[in-house]
This record gives sequence, structure tokens and C-alpha cells, in this order.
Amino acid sequence: VPVWTLPLVLLRDIGGPAGAFVLVLRRIRTRMPARHAGKVVTWLQFAGVALVLLWPSTAAWVAALVGVAGVVALRDYARAARRQRAERV
Repeated sequence: VPVWTLPLVLLRDIGGPAGAFVLVLRRIRTRMPARHAGKVVTWLQFAGVALVLLWPSTAAWVAALVGVAGVVALRDYARAARRQRAERV
């Protein structure tokens, strides 16, 4: 399994806390409940691990799929945080 696949699979899990850290630095307080897109990424991560364990040659495709879903989820979380902030102002 190529080493570069791990950061793609964990993209949402790395990006979420990074985004939260940026909000803390900017002193922006917000609550972010679970989002549907994030749940989909979690499911894809678990399914992806199973696929890679059964068929290691699928690692690149699985990582790409989970990475794209992670970007979509991160954008969804960012959009929700902006919308929530705009409603408070």
C-alpha cells in the first residue's frame, strides 16, 4: 500500500482540527454539530480500510475517493460555519 494514500484517507480528520484551530486563533466561537458529509466520509473510511485489506491493489482508488469526499466534507463544514457566523451578526 503506497504511503501517500494515508494523508488522503485522513484528510478530513486532519483538516477539521486545523480549521477549528484557525477559528480559535481568530477568536470565533461556534458550535458545529455532525454533518451528513462528515458521516459519509467516516463510512467511506471504514469501507476503504476493508477494501484495502481484502484487495491491496485498490489502495490508490480508495484513497482518491475518500480524499475527494474529505474535501467535500471540509467545504461543507466551512460553509456551515460561515453561515452560522453570518446569522449571528
